[in-house]
Amino acid sequence: MNTLLWLRTDLRAHDNPALAAAAEAGTVTALFLAAPGQWRQHGDAPAKVDFWLRNLRELSRELGRLGIPLRLLTVHDWSEAPDALAAFCRDHAIGQVHANAEWAVNERRRDAAVAASLRALDVDWTLHHGASLLRPGTVLTGKGECYRVYTPYARACRERLRTAPLRALPAPRAQTP
Repeated sequence: MNTLLWLRTDLRAHDNPALAAAAEAGTVTALFLAAPGQWRQHGDAPAKVDFWLRNLRELSRELGRLGIPLRLLTVHDWSEAPDALAAFCRDHAIGQVHANAEWAVNERRRDAAVAASLRALDVDWTLHHGASLLRPGTVLTGKGECYRVYTPYARACRERLRTAPLRALPAPRAQTP
């Protein structure tokens, strides 16, 4: 099956849950969706965008060594993302899309719209949790509520990480052309 890895700000080949899952599922194509209008709306500094683009170039080389092509699409802002991704999936016979979750409000709204657009095409959509050590909302008090004070929260986080240490995921094996 053709799978798509949608890269956002998580531009790495190692310890990337979305990339690992996409590689297990089939032949992977990576996609970066540039949205200059959204970046301006968010006030992203030119230095930050330059940092992303330099990392993207390096990741492109690393993915190339793995036989994974990296494609770039440009949209004005996130409102165009659902249609752009749906068209890309249709044009490239993509059956699954994998991405690492982003937690900001605009990004969650974008992802919900993308999920609906892909569902209409029968394309599987899977979000992975690769940007945080512990999934947001999973560290709760004994009463099952969110912590309101930092120190007990920090203690609970450290204890969870001590008792169930995380392991980094390796980069996937090279895929055949």
